[in-house]
Amino acid sequence: MISPASILFALVLAQGTTVDVLIRAGTVHDGSGAPGRTADVGIRGDRIAFVGDATAAGVRGTRTIDARGLIVAPGFIDPHTHVLEGIGSAVARTPTAENLAVVRRQALSAITQGITTVTISPDGRGPIDVARALREAEAGGIGVNIFTLVGFGSVRQRVMGSSSAPATAAQVDSMRRLVEQGLREGAFGVGAGLFYAPQSYASTDEVIAVISAARPFGGVYDSHQRDESSYSIGLLNSVREAIRIGRASGLATNIGHVKALGVDVWGYADSVLRLMREARAGGHPVVADQYPWTASGTGLSAALLPRWAQA
Repeated sequence: MISPASILFALVLAQGTTVDVLIRAGTVHDGSGAPGRTADVGIRGDRIAFVGDATAAGVRGTRTIDARGLIVAPGFIDPHTHVLEGIGSAVARTPTAENLAVVRRQALSAITQGITTVTISPDGRGPIDVARALREAEAGGIGVNIFTLVGFGSVRQRVMGSSSAPATAAQVDSMRRLVEQGLREGAFGVGAGLFYAPQSYASTDEVIAVISAARPFGGVYDSHQRDESSYSIGLLNSVREAIRIGRASGLATNIGHVKALGVDVWGYADSVLRLMREARAGGHPVVADQYPWTASGTGLSAALLPRWAQA
């Protein structure tokens, strides 16, 4: 986001100088919510060095891009994507696998949509060894900025395997230590996919007991919620649960790919939004991301097999 102060600073910094790339006459949307405006944007290295009228300021570009009729905006952030899932731990064992891994790391499907920052391993599958995952991802070469969340599913799997039993106090303590470790190593919060086994075996109280270890660090609780339809607790109760977990853990709640899935809950979207607005009015930050199509996808076993069969 470009603030007025940063724009003024950029004008003073760059006046009468040359930038590496000068984007001319585009409609600039700076992320503040203000209306778009026609302006030039100068880039030096990997930083925005100028926003304004380049001609009046005497700013020149080593490379110039004519953006008339186009939108110029900060790169978008995709908080729930599988484009880079597993790259931090993937091992390419054949030349073909290595070539595919290189293509995946370029993340061209994201970049060509203006997305410059993505998460790795959503749905509670984020890494536990966050520092190593980020280091290995960067070492392999990557086409976008990345961030990660500690995976509640990864944490529960590490401590309890695929057990459907309630966590003991000792197991909760072990999981809390892993969450804290991940946040110390650079995670932006905790992600969960309570629709998926073995995460689905955890009660709401268990999830809160574990995830609240992130409270001193802040961040986000990102949830592929327990029920987006009428499979178990129902869509609206599931939204209430996601909000409760975030609030009780001291984290902002993000409801991943928010939807009303299936004919049983068609028409519930307004009720979902009402619950979110009520929570925000009460002081708890709740947001959601949404994909722009009318289908959904998941694993075959998750879609068809009962949870007890997946233990």
